[in-house]
Amino acid sequence: MDNPKAVSISLTFPKGFKGGSEPRLAPSVELLTGYKHHLIDDAVYTQIYWDLIKQRGVTHQEILDKYLDGTIFTCWEGPSKFCHRHLLSQWLRSGQINIHELQ
Repeated sequence: MDNPKAVSISLTFPKGFKGGSEPRLAPSVELLTGYKHHLIDDAVYTQIYWDLIKQRGVTHQEILDKYLDGTIFTCWEGPSKFCHRHLLSQWLRSGQINIHELQ
């Protein structure tokens, strides 16, 4: 993606990616590994991800201040597949931050 408003929330991003990065919103290596190897399910993944966001001290206000006005959070998963981007979207909405999924 070649968009100055794109911000990767993954541990890695595609070669040639021209956007920014917010690693505090990315899952940990351990979380991804556990999920990919079917050692944890969606519910456990969700709880661990929420705990990571909390431990990292990320706040709704910080995201609003830093990424207001058209930021596109990106990761590797498509719109219909379970992933942390969807969890982040839920978390942002819980803080009254309007967010939309792009197709």
